[in-house]
Amino acid sequence: MIKMQGTHAVHTLGYYKKKYGLNDHDYPMFYIADRLSITLPLYCGMTDEDQHRVVNSLQELIKTR
Repeated sequence: MIKMQGTHAVHTLGYYKKKYGLNDHDYPMFYIADRLSITLPLYCGMTDEDQHRVVNSLQELIKTR
């Protein structure tokens, strides 16, 4: 499965975990956002066709879940 991550919970990144002795679950809401968000490919130069492809892909994904 391809994950297009929407955000990063900084406390789960190696540098910060090591520097500050953090655990993934120290900040549970940030951890949840890190694991359950996605990035949608949207940008000002998108054509109508590109936008439809994104929407159709999301609709197909939702149907399969």
